[in-house]
Amino acid sequence: MNIILIAVDTLRADHLDCYGYERATSPALQALAEDGVLFENFFAPSIPTDPSFTSLFTGLPDYGHAIAGVIPPRGLPEEAPWLPELFAAAGYQTCALDNLQGHAEFFRRGWEQYSWPDMGRDKKKREKRNGELVTGAATDLMDELSAADPFLVFLHYWDPHTPYFPPGPYNGLYYEGDPTDPRHSSMRRCRAQGSPGVGWVDDDIADADYVVAQYDAEIAYNGEQLWRLFEALKERGLYDETLIVAFSDHGEVLTEHEGAFDHHGLYDANLHVPLIMKLPGAERAGERVKGLTQMTDLPVTLLRRAGLPVPEPMEGADLLAIGPAPEDGPHESLFLGEATWQVKRGVRTREWKFIRAASDTYRHNWHGSAPKELYNLARDPEEQGNLIHTEPEVAAELERRLDRWLEQMQARWGRPDPLVEDGPTLLKDISGRKTTPAADIV
Repeated sequence: MNIILIAVDTLRADHLDCYGYERATSPALQALAEDGVLFENFFAPSIPTDPSFTSLFTGLPDYGHAIAGVIPPRGLPEEAPWLPELFAAAGYQTCALDNLQGHAEFFRRGWEQYSWPDMGRDKKKREKRNGELVTGAATDLMDELSAADPFLVFLHYWDPHTPYFPPGPYNGLYYEGDPTDPRHSSMRRCRAQGSPGVGWVDDDIADADYVVAQYDAEIAYNGEQLWRLFEALKERGLYDETLIVAFSDHGEVLTEHEGAFDHHGLYDANLHVPLIMKLPGAERAGERVKGLTQMTDLPVTLLRRAGLPVPEPMEGADLLAIGPAPEDGPHESLFLGEATWQVKRGVRTREWKFIRAASDTYRHNWHGSAPKELYNLARDPEEQGNLIHTEPEVAAELERRLDRWLEQMQARWGRPDPLVEDGPTLLKDISGRKTTPAADIV
């Protein structure tokens, strides 16, 4: 069985039409969902990209693999399994179109071919990582693979990631009017938050809805590239016989919270991501699964589907073995973590979410939000009303659940919480420059 993993970086589930969004942003993923199984409540509990993809390839939570932020200061623990190596050992051809080795060398482990098409980026022309080039390189790769052995291919698209500069006809696709009209004021609030995600937005843009529309246009452009990929697979007779998995490493806060147009904050805007699995022969086509599922479940599912043993450290569930109802999900609680611009932990159930900063200092709670947050997700899905003081018993129970999990993790792995130990990426951006005065770091 051939496997293609398609990661679309920074893709929110709720901005796809197959998840109920009002704009038809990706007919390609809608078609894939019609041919496969869509998981309605799939989450990336550890953000941003580096810990999320490390969970994908190890089947471990962030505490287990100890990768906390961007460009991690440490390597993987020796005991951590690595999905590409497991498939390579089983005789699979393993190939990745990805550029994360620039973040950590271990990301290229186990891939017989590991490459990234030349983007030819020119910031003055607003060029960025381009889905057309990824699809072109992927199509060429399919022609190079041997038909004698199965393959595992990982394709990493970046189109919805900031900056939102959709090319050609997609630029401005979903916006009408003049985004520079000074009567608009919504971008003032976004800029006042100090989010790094607004730095690329032109100073004369006044309407935040325009920026959101450009994010959606990036998804639409990516959808065109996925459609080209699927057509190329069909032309080569690979689509029907291949397990195709489309997902994302994390989402994006747009205007719902502080940190606009970026992916920090343990809110569902960042954590709720798509997962669509198209099985060979259109098995289970059109099914939808409602239970709570998460990134560590995906590698376990792939190994079992391929008939390969699951290493003991992996602790995920088989996604294809659960029923469609919400209560069929393998998890009652998901344990959350981030260490990009701040350090926070949390726990999410089907109804509730509790978030706690590692401390109430600038270092750990960058935006100065409440050090503890509680949201009723059934009544308040956008997490706007903090109930920490009005529902103290619920908050206390979820905090106890989080603390028990942290205690179990420390006992199992024999080390302190790596998120707290490493601290936030906030201290330096990925270029190494300080982003805040040293005196402000506590």
